[in-house]
Amino acid sequence: MKHLKTYEKLNEPQIGDYVICEESSQIGDKRTIQFISNNIGQFIKWNTYPNSSRYPFIIYYETASVNLFSKKTREMNLKEIIYFSKNKEDCEDYLAAKKYNL
Repeated sequence: MKHLKTYEKLNEPQIGDYVICEESSQIGDKRTIQFISNNIGQFIKWNTYPNSSRYPFIIYYETASVNLFSKKTREMNLKEIIYFSKNKEDCEDYLAAKKYNL
C-alpha cells in the first residue's frame, strides 16, 4: 500500500513564503503600520512562545530599520496576512497593483 501525502494547508502560508500583511492594531505607530502594509516580509518560523496562538506567524522584514521595531521580525496572525506566495515577484506585482489601484 502506498503512503498518502499528508494534507497541506493551502489557505495558509508555509515557512519560506513571502507575505504582505496589514497590521490589525491601529494603536501602533503609523510608520510601522504603513511599513508593514507596503513591504514584503517572509514567513520564517512558527511562534513557539507560551500563549502565542493568537500570533502564530513570525514574519521577517529584511528592509526594516531598528528604529521601526526592535527586531526585524514581527508576530502576525492569519487575518493580518493579506497575500502570500512562494515567489517574491508575485508579491511585488501585488504591491504594484495595490499602489496604482489596478
